[in-house]
Amino acid sequence: MTSKKDYLLKQLIEAVNSHDTEQMLTLLTDDVVVEDIPLGMVMKGKDAVKQAYTSFIAAIPDYKVESKSWVTNDRLFAAEVIISGTQNGDLPGVPATGKHFNQRVCLWRI
Repeated sequence: MTSKKDYLLKQLIEAVNSHDTEQMLTLLTDDVVVEDIPLGMVMKGKDAVKQAYTSFIAAIPDYKVESKSWVTNDRLFAAEVIISGTQNGDLPGVPATGKHFNQRVCLWRI
């Protein structure tokens, strides 16, 4: 059985993969906090997420998220995904490489 949180997570991945920033933002709470540990970034609020995501997609225009597995309940979710793309532009602390990458990532919310 698919829960509301399963559906929300699926919609969020679809919005990210289609690079639909406005749709992605409608799925987030106003007080969202996104922490990107590898890049050393903490985005607080929708405006910060929009700014960072827009810059991220400009640097990695073919960015995609492939879900491998996830679990949800009424309090939390955890997801295993593979992110991929070609880094054509600079990211914070990471100059453009022009190289394609695939990286396994875990996401969670408690």
